[in-house]
Amino acid sequence: TAGARAAVISAAFLIVNYVSRTILDIDPEEIEVLEPRVQRLKDGRAVPVLQLADRLVNGAGLCDRLRQVGPGGEAIIVDSMRVLINEGPGSPLVEMLAAKHRNECLQACYRCLHRYGNQAYHGLLDWRLGLDAIALLLDSSYTAGLDGHFTAPGVRDWPMLSLSLANEAASLFGADVKQAGNVPIFTLGKDAWGVVIHPFWRHDAVIQANPELQKLKAGGAQLQMVSTFDLSRRMGASVARLRWQANAAD
Repeated sequence: TAGARAAVISAAFLIVNYVSRTILDIDPEEIEVLEPRVQRLKDGRAVPVLQLADRLVNGAGLCDRLRQVGPGGEAIIVDSMRVLINEGPGSPLVEMLAAKHRNECLQACYRCLHRYGNQAYHGLLDWRLGLDAIALLLDSSYTAGLDGHFTAPGVRDWPMLSLSLANEAASLFGADVKQAGNVPIFTLGKDAWGVVIHPFWRHDAVIQANPELQKLKAGGAQLQMVSTFDLSRRMGASVARLRWQANAAD
């Protein structure tokens, strides 16, 4: 999905910004973020792959340096990813989670992810999604708040942001908004609801994790899922699509 792609690209830029400053002492423009891809493992699982490369042909081996084993016994890039999502000394999270930045930066800004050299990605970058992607890459059991625990840095503001987006979407056509378990929902028509979800969540898992949605579905209601990523980037088009789907299903 577009949200998952944005998350992985954001993660890559978070990593490059950090290692260029603290590990390599270089300009971040010297490392190029390539399009992420999916790789099939020997056991059949499909996993996302971050791709970084030295910008210069026959470069200085900067990315090779990140593959070397660090003091923690893991690759330097993995050690750096752990620092990025932990709120300890030296972590960029201290600045990103400061109240001023959290309150003013819905997606990304020049204080966290934006820079002149990545302008082509400005429409995708999202520091919270980037942190979620790093957390998931380090721990495959990471749920991004699906279990109702919004304590991780990437989803700490998700309940507030998702409700705000739901209210804004509902205001476009005078719909009602309410909370269904851990997710906000808004009316799309008779017995039809738009359900605001995290881009990482599977639709069936959202219903399973929220009994209120199970009751609505059991009662014959339509549940149309829409991610916070889509609502924050293309709200009008997303709401129009949801309403069209609801009407088509009648």
